Amino acid sequence: MKRLQSLVLPFLLGSCLLLPPPRIQELYQRQGHPLKAEEYTLVLAGVSVIEAGEEERVADNTRRILDFLIRKHARNTSTPSSILYLSACLEEEAILRDYETLNSITVELRLCTEEGGEPETIALYSEETKNTLSSYRYLFRIVADTFGSLFP
Repeated sequence: MKRLQSLVLPFLLGSCLLLPPPRIQELYQRQGHPLKAEEYTLVLAGVSVIEAGEEERVADNTRRILDFLIRKHARNTSTPSSILYLSACLEEEAILRDYETLNSITVELRLCTEEGGEPETIALYSEETKNTLSSYRYLFRIVADTFGSLFP
């Protein structure tokens, strides 16, 4: 019995350490129902980045990623009847958690029927991680995941 406990306890403790970081992923829809992707043409209205250091590079990478995702989205639309303006805000902030420095990463995507207008849909993604927005692979993953949630 003691041997079993000595094998199970490290497994349970180790599995707690392997849990993914806490995340938040939310979607707001003003109309109360999902927008139908095939009815809209998406236009990138703007990207803002709040980070200590490489804001321009991260903003350029985000624009390229969103341009790719918009083109991919447009391929799946037949005859769009309306335009939606997409704006993005990304933020990175270093935080201290349990004597370890982590980055709090937030991505917010807004879809509006007019540029600068009230959002029809807002997708929000946030997590605490060791990754940074400077990593293109990580940036692509979180922007694509957030973009994908806009049209459930």
